[in-house]
Amino acid sequence: PGKAQSAFATKGFFAMLRAAPPSLRLYWGPGTCSFVAHFALERLRRELGVAYDDTRIVLAQREHFAPEFLAVNPRHQVPTLMIGTTPLTQLAAILHYLDHTFPEAQLFPPPGPIRWQALSTFLWLNTTVHPSHTRLFRPERFGGEAGAASVAEIARTTFAAALGEIETICAGAPHFLHGDRPDAVDAYVFVILHWAGLRGFDLQQFPATVALVERFRATEAGGAIVEKEGLALS
Repeated sequence: PGKAQSAFATKGFFAMLRAAPPSLRLYWGPGTCSFVAHFALERLRRELGVAYDDTRIVLAQREHFAPEFLAVNPRHQVPTLMIGTTPLTQLAAILHYLDHTFPEAQLFPPPGPIRWQALSTFLWLNTTVHPSHTRLFRPERFGGEAGAASVAEIARTTFAAALGEIETICAGAPHFLHGDRPDAVDAYVFVILHWAGLRGFDLQQFPATVALVERFRATEAGGAIVEKEGLALS
């Protein structure tokens, strides 16, 4: 783990990012936010012929604490993208790398006002909506056994408000959120709606969001990864 940890700060890593992309391997967990990176790589494979390998990490079986994975990412988190022999962690960083390296895939919209708004929405989902679900899913991590119920109650209210805001965003979308093709933000919305179903929310409250993610699931790359990860909206 110590050796892998030092790789995060290697100066040569940034030079490597600017070079021709080496081999890619994604470590992903079914139903986690790694779905977004999984979708992005699958679209790159289908549309641009970019090869990648992948390794499934089941968090419920604590495979993220296995020595083999800790040697890759001592922070025991998915997604982790191996770029050659160097690990890149954190979903936003992975998507930035893929978008920067393969701009023609338009994992985010091209430069301009729509792109900045897309990045704003993506980071809001990543840094605000996602953590609110984490507190709802694992409240004991934030309040201990004594405070878990209180944490979960507040988190459910916060997550519900976010779902309402996502519904408003989706209701104003032309087809997908930023045009006629899904991007990384659409993929993140799929995962969040999947989480909402798991946490017992009535998805009929969010018809525009459901319609958008169904369109996402009907695409080749989106549908392939939904099936591969075994995800549903209930």
